[in-house]
Amino acid sequence: MPWDYLESTFSMLESAYPSGLEEADYWCLLKVVSDEMSDRNTARVFEICFDYDWAVVYNDVLKIQSGNEVLLQGSDVDRVRSHLQRHGLDEWLAE
Repeated sequence: MPWDYLESTFSMLESAYPSGLEEADYWCLLKVVSDEMSDRNTARVFEICFDYDWAVVYNDVLKIQSGNEVLLQGSDVDRVRSHLQRHGLDEWLAE
């Protein structure tokens, strides 16, 4: 598979969201993931894991990275980060 280097990301997200990504978590998860990987890879991960359109996600990443904090609530970002920690976030960050 051409995306083998993203396998640990796929595993973490599929473990955290086995039934798919909840809409309420979209922007916060995008923030957490895109802070740690490239914009294009973030879009690719959301495309593969959650069946989102790559171009839409890529543009949403750019919105988040441009400082558009209106889309985020700090406590929700912390909640999503805590959820991911139960599914291997710390190990993923250590890679």
